[in-house]
Amino acid sequence: MEKIKSGNFNDIVKNRKGNPWVIGHFIEEDSLLKSSDIEIKWAFHHKGDSKSKIVSNIHAKTLCFLIRGRVSLIFPDCNQNVSLKKEGDFIVWDGGVNHTWEVLEDSLIITVRWPSIPNDQSIN
Repeated sequence: MEKIKSGNFNDIVKNRKGNPWVIGHFIEEDSLLKSSDIEIKWAFHHKGDSKSKIVSNIHAKTLCFLIRGRVSLIFPDCNQNVSLKKEGDFIVWDGGVNHTWEVLEDSLIITVRWPSIPNDQSIN
């Protein structure tokens, strides 16, 4: 197994055919980026991108923070809509919270989920 790894998340996402998750249980066995403790997504989204279904993670907590752009996160069961508008804006939510999202302008977002559990997301 590797002891040190460096690189560029944009390249990793490109090599995974656009899959934006760069750390988690689903990464190759011999990689330092494989983890059952945490998942990290490095995602560039275009204005108008959205999550077409309402989803929740059964157990994992989620932290989403904005590097640049503007994103709206919708929590229908909580009757809440949170907009990330400026660099550093974030939102965190617990497992079991239904959500969806819409990108209001081209955006770079980092999402952190913990723990990294196979089949933890449900579509509602």
